[in-house]
Amino acid sequence: KLHGGLIHKHRVSGREFKGCPFYSKPSLIHFKDFDVGKTYKKKMILINAFYSINYCKLVGVSEHLKDFLTVHFDPPGPMSAGMSCEVGVTFKPMINEDLEGEVTFLSQIGSFSIPLKCSTKKCVLALDKELIDFGTHVVGETISRTITLTNCGALATRFQLHRAAGSNAAHTVISPPSFERVVCTHLSDKNFTEKASSTVVAESVTEKGTISFLRSEEVIQHISPSERSRTDVNSSISRLGTISDVLSLVEITEENTLSSLDVSPLEPQPQEELAEITLGKVTEGDIGPFSSVKLQIIFTPAVPGDVRAEFEITFDNPDCNPLHFSAVAVSVAVPVWVPNPDVDLKICMYDRLYQDCIIIQSRATSALRLKFEVCKELANHMELLPKTGFIQAHSSFSVQLKFLPRKSLPEDAGKYFDEQTRVLEVPMFIVVSDQSKPIEFTVHAVVTTSDLEINPTEVDFGYCSIYEAVQTTITLTNKAILPQEFGFVGLPEFVEIQPNDGFGTLLPLESLNLDIIFKANKAKEYSFELTCKTEINRQFKLSGKAIGVHPPLELSHSLVQFSATALNGVSTATVFVINNHVSLNQFTHAVPRIGKGDIAPVGPTSFQFVIPEDSPITIMPCVGTVLPGKKCLVEVSFRPMLSEQLIRQEAVEMVRRAAEMKVAMEKKARELELQKKKEEALAGRKRLGSGSFLGQFSRDKYSKQHLQ
Repeated sequence: KLHGGLIHKHRVSGREFKGCPFYSKPSLIHFKDFDVGKTYKKKMILINAFYSINYCKLVGVSEHLKDFLTVHFDPPGPMSAGMSCEVGVTFKPMINEDLEGEVTFLSQIGSFSIPLKCSTKKCVLALDKELIDFGTHVVGETISRTITLTNCGALATRFQLHRAAGSNAAHTVISPPSFERVVCTHLSDKNFTEKASSTVVAESVTEKGTISFLRSEEVIQHISPSERSRTDVNSSISRLGTISDVLSLVEITEENTLSSLDVSPLEPQPQEELAEITLGKVTEGDIGPFSSVKLQIIFTPAVPGDVRAEFEITFDNPDCNPLHFSAVAVSVAVPVWVPNPDVDLKICMYDRLYQDCIIIQSRATSALRLKFEVCKELANHMELLPKTGFIQAHSSFSVQLKFLPRKSLPEDAGKYFDEQTRVLEVPMFIVVSDQSKPIEFTVHAVVTTSDLEINPTEVDFGYCSIYEAVQTTITLTNKAILPQEFGFVGLPEFVEIQPNDGFGTLLPLESLNLDIIFKANKAKEYSFELTCKTEINRQFKLSGKAIGVHPPLELSHSLVQFSATALNGVSTATVFVINNHVSLNQFTHAVPRIGKGDIAPVGPTSFQFVIPEDSPITIMPCVGTVLPGKKCLVEVSFRPMLSEQLIRQEAVEMVRRAAEMKVAMEKKARELELQKKKEEALAGRKRLGSGSFLGQFSRDKYSKQHLQ
């Protein structure tokens, strides 16, 4: 069956085999980088991937490869699963071309192919970078960078490194106009010159952008005018067809040559400008297979500024495309500089220390001595440490800036400080040895105070009963343009501050009202001082004083709360006025007195309730006398009533609402009437239009009948 080319599906253990019956190692037969005339041999192994015994037979290779390839294969006979056999392939190339094909085999269950590929030697060229950044350097230095050209292929070639055509190169060459431009200008009226000029332009475009016959401008500059005209005439004769064209071209050429010689026979050529980015010694050469070449690019800054140059690498191999890369650099005039010339200290407070680190860089090739100076106006507020130092070649140096603004800063700084905006702008100087111009950088800061203002600064609570608390309000203002946290600490037991127990945060320029609550615990004279601290440990004082009073009478309740009472109704509560003063012995108990004054005498004590005017509260009795050790019943009544003023206000409000409602209704009525008129007018127009149409139709009808 195998000899006859018969195949069939085969099942093993109830499973049908699908896929390639043999695996190949390697999976691709690849003859790389071959030379014509040489013989190459490769071996591959075929592994039986079938579930059981299989056979293998060589069918052949692709038709177009039979002249170059020979397959050596001895059929191994029956092969068990997983067994392998060797196949030899001999390749003898006769042409230098890439070839692709396959080797076909036949097995018991089907045919399979092994791909085959033959590759010629090629150049695979690449650059390790497309941009060379020299960075920043000082004028007068010479910096070198390298770029690597790598050939990953097996074919060698020759390369040329030069500036890219059309780039803004610093190296420019200026030459007088060539002969071809003159010919194209003066012979534009004739037919044959139009053809000649088009030919010249087409050829000159391919010649590096210059208008010449197979020459560049650099070569033409070294040829005398007579030789140049003679050469140009010869080249033109080879391109023109008739003798008359040649004669006319020779006459015009001689006239132009003589005129150019008469005008400027000894005109000097401009000198070439020196380019800042140039090429190294290696600008052309051979690059072998699987090798690399390092190309040197040199930067010699002459003038401060940015420099950019474009370069191109061309190859003799026509299959290799040109490679391009760029070089950029920045040249400066000062060897020592400050990367951050504007030092911003943000917002600073008086009498607080602020520090920053200033980095100084050096491009010099030797160590330099540095001296740091602060302007005399800020000598008492700002300092640079150390004051003198040495910076090594191509290194950095750190200077510590210390800023401690004092209250005298606005007067001392003078023109460097703006009192309205509170902005401080100070120039600082670094004197470098052997350098006439010092390095300058600027320090910016917004200086603000850290004060908190307490208004009033002294609180007098007056006479305060020991049975009640007295409250007063103070205003705490933040004078800074930064938020500040504050807190009243170390409060005495008889003083309370609200809200938040005297702690909080003040936003910039914010004012906050605080309640100071004083409650005397005994009869004496009080003099105390409250301390307000900020987060930076600043303290602000608030002084207070009061006189504690122990009255001889006291109330059984200090708060009377009535239930809900209807208008013109009455609610009643009972309170006792108690006289507990029965002894003058101040050592056994607290005795009634005012501050440290005399003790109140023991005896009947009178009282009086003062009721505010127009108050709905009634006290019976409002005047009375209480004996020592006794108490007096007092009835407190609450009778809510509407005052005449409230009634008048409500009446005015009702009249106002009625007037507004009337105006709204009139406005709505006017709008409805206007809408109705519009609808009626629109309906009238529709009726009028339909009537005129019918009238016109009837007239047309009668006129047609009359004509008929």
